[in-house]
Amino acid sequence: MNLFSAMQAGVELMRLWRGTWRRSELPLHGRSMSPLTRGATRLIVSHGSPPYRRGDILLFLQHGGLTAHRAVAGIEAEGQMCWRTQGDACLSPDPEPVPTEEVLGTIVGLRRGEESVSICGPAWSWAQLLAAWQTRLVSSLFPRSEGGESPPGRIGAWVGRAVLAAHRGVLRACFGLAGIAERIRWAEPAQVVRPPRRGLSRLIASYGGSEAISGDAPGPFDPEELEEGLLEARLHGLDLLLLRHLKQEGLLAHGAMPEDQRQHQEALAFRTLRWRSRLEEVVASLRQRRTAVLALKGFANSLILYRGDIVREMRDVDLLIHANDSEGTLRLLEDLGFQPSPSRAGIDYSIHHHAVPLQDPETGLLLEIHTDLTSVGRLQAGHSSQIWERSEPLEFGGGVIYVPCREDRLIHTCLHLRRDRYAGCLRDVVEIAEMTRLTEPPWNWGFLQEVAQDLQCLAPLYVGLRLSLIICRAPVPEEFLLNVARHLSPSRFGREVRIRFLASQLGVHPSRDAILSLAGSRAICRRVAPL
Repeated sequence: MNLFSAMQAGVELMRLWRGTWRRSELPLHGRSMSPLTRGATRLIVSHGSPPYRRGDILLFLQHGGLTAHRAVAGIEAEGQMCWRTQGDACLSPDPEPVPTEEVLGTIVGLRRGEESVSICGPAWSWAQLLAAWQTRLVSSLFPRSEGGESPPGRIGAWVGRAVLAAHRGVLRACFGLAGIAERIRWAEPAQVVRPPRRGLSRLIASYGGSEAISGDAPGPFDPEELEEGLLEARLHGLDLLLLRHLKQEGLLAHGAMPEDQRQHQEALAFRTLRWRSRLEEVVASLRQRRTAVLALKGFANSLILYRGDIVREMRDVDLLIHANDSEGTLRLLEDLGFQPSPSRAGIDYSIHHHAVPLQDPETGLLLEIHTDLTSVGRLQAGHSSQIWERSEPLEFGGGVIYVPCREDRLIHTCLHLRRDRYAGCLRDVVEIAEMTRLTEPPWNWGFLQEVAQDLQCLAPLYVGLRLSLIICRAPVPEEFLLNVARHLSPSRFGREVRIRFLASQLGVHPSRDAILSLAGSRAICRRVAPL
């Protein structure tokens, strides 16, 4: 394959990626975007979708090659939306406008050697908008001649050089301030966890990599700090999940697990094995009745996300069935010895779209049989058919059980956060981070947004992803979140302040904080949560 054919194949691949918000890297040649690209060797491209905004650096084909220039104005040409583009260091705009459909992606980062520099975020949005306005203003001082050249025009050459020097200086200052503002915005993400305890905060910070861990030099945790953090994490059902993560990252020294934690893990493993054996019997019996079963929430994550590892402590198991199979399923469970849970009497379960939880007296297995997803305000009933359509089959107990696709599982976790008013829901945020860290196959963020819009729960998705990004540095594209935010209420600053408050309430727990603190936090979070 020659170089031209390789470039054509690359362009076609970028067109296929458009709308997925996947990222790719391209080598940088030229200085037309200086001073922004000064010292950079590669461009980080996000293959998102419209609407684009003035100030975005668009990637497109021009004269047989790929060009990355800034969108300085939106125009309408031949009945379609186009963008007038121009390099920051160019005296005049590009000769031809770029149709929106021909945009291959936007530049969201630069690579300088081994260092990756993000140029995406609220501060960068304002800086790039200013750069577009200023670049167009400077080009107006250098009108393009009929021959296509760009002479100084009505002002002297020395004045032109002075204007260009001032233009570059202002851009350097603007980009520098944007970078500082974004670093402040991302400083110490783990410290928003309330209350700021050394052990748990450090364990959560490990999701951002060793460079995000506060304290002394990064490395394995000492036994005292590990025990303190795991005791805090156990309150949220997070201890085994964090241990698994620390082992994967090489931050857990050999033999460092506390004895109390080891005993807890063994007891949980024994209970899980008993539950699984009984659960396989239940699913096999339903399969014989030709009743399709779909795993929900923690059970689905234990099968898909954790690959059967015993790292997630579950109080119950949620199963989704078709509504017309409900009566037969409940009779079958009664025949198998399951009884209504006495500890959950007097609750109206119809609003949660599941029957009274049934418990197996022998193993303690607690089952919740759903016929639809939990209704939480804006999410209406009747969406289970779409969940079934997108579900995936999985081998379980010698047969097939269905699990929601990962987009539905992530959205359901975000809805669970909202239902519980965010207070004390640290585990849900960590699980969102675990889901987004699985990059094979790569996430199609555009499809995730479509699913959330179809379920009318774009705001809970945004809040859940944003919280996971703040707390755990979840690998969610910042440019994708900015695009989602454009579909929500216009108050970006107010929304960010409210999300920061919700993040501060994730560590509230009734066994450590007063009950009034938990109830009060949830009451405030209900009013604060962005819509």
